[in-house]
Amino acid sequence: MMDEYLIGIMRKENGLPIVPRESPEEKAKRIGVPVVPAVRKFVKPDPYGNPTIAICGECGIELKQIMGYSCSRTNCPTGLGPTSVM
Repeated sequence: MMDEYLIGIMRKENGLPIVPRESPEEKAKRIGVPVVPAVRKFVKPDPYGNPTIAICGECGIELKQIMGYSCSRTNCPTGLGPTSVM
């Protein structure tokens, strides 16, 4: 994304009006449409470990903040089960 200063210079050189950048909320209000909320910002994991955040009530696995796991149960209550059933 170009710096606002450079965009201002380019617009001035080409004889275009310098329009201040409007926020997404202002633009949606002007157009008359709803605003889709921004994606949550990434939260860095704890640098001192990978804490347990829950325990599965079905099999007892400790659910960690960061995991690379897929449950083999098709009825996994944690949502970590397979994406398709054969």
